[in-house]
Amino acid sequence: MHKPIVRLMLATLSGAIFSVSCVSSIDRVAGCYSVAFLESVNWSPLMPPKTIELKTEIGTNILERGNYLARTPEGEPGAGFKRAWWQRAEGGYIRLVWSTGFQAVVMELEKHEDILRGQAYAGSDRVPPPGSPPPRRVPVELRRVPCS
Repeated sequence: MHKPIVRLMLATLSGAIFSVSCVSSIDRVAGCYSVAFLESVNWSPLMPPKTIELKTEIGTNILERGNYLARTPEGEPGAGFKRAWWQRAEGGYIRLVWSTGFQAVVMELEKHEDILRGQAYAGSDRVPPPGSPPPRRVPVELRRVPCS
């Protein structure tokens, strides 16, 4: 059974945001993972790195603010993303986002022991024409690996 996550966010008049998280299942999710798409994808140049680290540190950048940081571990080749973050979303799943500021790869994942499993899709801030199909969702699996 997952422990509930309690996050208190306080905003000041200057716009600064402070976030305090209680000990929760966040610590059980944080760590390093190898990323494997279970179907062929070519979102170049938007492909996420092959290894990621989900941190318990809260982001302060405008895109990451209030979310937990996701980073490429030291020594691993990165991708062309400016920012990456993760969060526990409603329904208990984990949302992981890599963003250039205009384009993003989003993963919606469920935790199964040391594996995060779900779907990924690429998108942008461009509004699609009416009647356009939704973004293609691809199965993805993240397996826990040691952090170097």
